[in-house]
Amino acid sequence: MLESNRELNLSCTVEEVNLILSALGNLPFIQVHELIAKLQTQATAQLLPAKDNKGGTPVNGGARTAAANGAPGPEAINGSMKPDPVNH
Repeated sequence: MLESNRELNLSCTVEEVNLILSALGNLPFIQVHELIAKLQTQATAQLLPAKDNKGGTPVNGGARTAAANGAPGPEAINGSMKPDPVNH
């Protein structure tokens, strides 16, 4: 028997997460708002550079963020559920 409250770790691209959020946006808000918030929180935490505790210096030495590498930044998963305006 599967545990219904067991946490799963899934791996998706930013584009796939935006597609999931877009699909969830077509469902009744009361059914999906907590899941949307959870996805946005986790995605934003991964897309923003990690900060140290002393002044906001990136822990990774200023490594390129997802947005600098051509991926949409957290604004693509900010709840608007609008597709990223990047031309492909």
